[in-house]
Amino acid sequence: MGKTSTMDKPKNLISSSTGIKFYLGLGLISIIYLILRLIYPETIEFGYDQPRLAYTVMDYLKNGNFMTLQTYSLPTSWGNLSWGPTLVLFNSLFLKISHDPFVISYLMIFFNFLSIFIVAKIGNEYFSWKVGLVAALVFSVHPLWIIFSRMIYQPAPIPVFIAASIYFLFKVIKNPKSVWIIPLVVSWAMLLQMYLITISFVFLSFIFFLIFSNLKLNYKYLLISIGISLLLYLPSIKYYLDNKDLFYKFLQFGGKFNTSFTDTLKGFFNTIIGGNFKWQLGYGYEDFVKNFRQLKSLQSLVGIFLSFLLTIGIYGIFKKLNHFGIMLLLFFIAPLFAIPLIGVEYVVPRYFLYIMPAFSLFVGISVEETVKLISKKIYLILLFILLFWVIFIFKYYYFIKTYQYPSGFISNWSDVPYSFLQKSFAWIEEDSKNKNYDTYTVSLDPKKPKEFNLNYSQRYYWEYVVRKDEILTGNIGHYLMHFTPLPEDSSISVQQYGPYVVYEYVD
Repeated sequence: MGKTSTMDKPKNLISSSTGIKFYLGLGLISIIYLILRLIYPETIEFGYDQPRLAYTVMDYLKNGNFMTLQTYSLPTSWGNLSWGPTLVLFNSLFLKISHDPFVISYLMIFFNFLSIFIVAKIGNEYFSWKVGLVAALVFSVHPLWIIFSRMIYQPAPIPVFIAASIYFLFKVIKNPKSVWIIPLVVSWAMLLQMYLITISFVFLSFIFFLIFSNLKLNYKYLLISIGISLLLYLPSIKYYLDNKDLFYKFLQFGGKFNTSFTDTLKGFFNTIIGGNFKWQLGYGYEDFVKNFRQLKSLQSLVGIFLSFLLTIGIYGIFKKLNHFGIMLLLFFIAPLFAIPLIGVEYVVPRYFLYIMPAFSLFVGISVEETVKLISKKIYLILLFILLFWVIFIFKYYYFIKTYQYPSGFISNWSDVPYSFLQKSFAWIEEDSKNKNYDTYTVSLDPKKPKEFNLNYSQRYYWEYVVRKDEILTGNIGHYLMHFTPLPEDSSISVQQYGPYVVYEYVD
């Protein structure tokens, strides 16, 4: 591919003064990462997908074993299985520690903290310390990653594993005979089980591995990596041998949906600039825009500035034939081709979450190239982008916390914050004690007010947080906890917490 630039040479520590700057900068970025995720805990989501996964993992911990892991892979709405044993095993580590959704979310925040360090290390080692810090800063404040790094959810840990896999790949490219091939191959196996849409990353990573290694490998390490990967797939192999019809259904998933390149490009661009929050805000989006009147104009500016930086970055890596930079670019734009090829029902922002490490690193490269080409004043453009994202996330948090939710939960693509569920149950518990009930029922359905009728989040809370059973004896109260609108009978004393309305049912 021609002569490589100095950017291709790993830089462990150029000088002690540079090392001090790098680690001080990384420390400051770490503080920013934590502040943006630990504030407004009452907005952490735990509404459908999160308790569904948590409930499934708890079922595994109570009843499962290694070889039955694949049976805990729940089907998607269109019939195929959406995850594999690795996802269940990974999340079981958190649920072993605590069943409390807040604690689990905090644990996930600290696990996802690793993504910032890995991205910074890749930038520092394979480009420059400035690229590493810019990439870590971009990653720490990007609104998409802030939202998803705070919850137990299928795509939540993916950026950490993607970032690690990129690091392993670069290590193997530098030294194909190194032991790094073991975690590289295992990371591919894990990613495909955890989030199938990462297949485009795994495919590209494998192609780069073949091109640059020339198969001059330590085959002992390669066999070990294949053996570990096969071990991870044993529960899947057993499951599909026992359920061949589901295996064929899984293979037939591709092609069910026609996804245009235009829709994918629009979703891709709107997501990387920190927008595309109509999916999160649903019917509340227009109210959010009214409260943030400069939103659309500021987003347009971010789009223009980011496009400018990325264009210079592309020019720079191809001019220097920087193969590490070219690989990051291809990882970054992979969904533009993969999503239309696979086909999805809707091009939702979370489908782009797995490109965030490559995107952040490429922004770091682009900023450095633009500064060299033009001026250090380019850092003002970066500062503008980052400040917009920070202001946006604060306004988003405040909106979620204070919105009146006139039509229930705001979007099928965002989940109800856990705090609203917690407050609703706390009110029921207090009210039932005040009325001397021995126990009580909770129903989501006003047509079935005297029986337990719970959604995933309510059932998880009932079974694993308050740890109550459904044995009804003695003096029993009956409570409804459902999404707004309010009941038609204005005489009923109703409490509202977020989209939930809570009240006692009285004959």
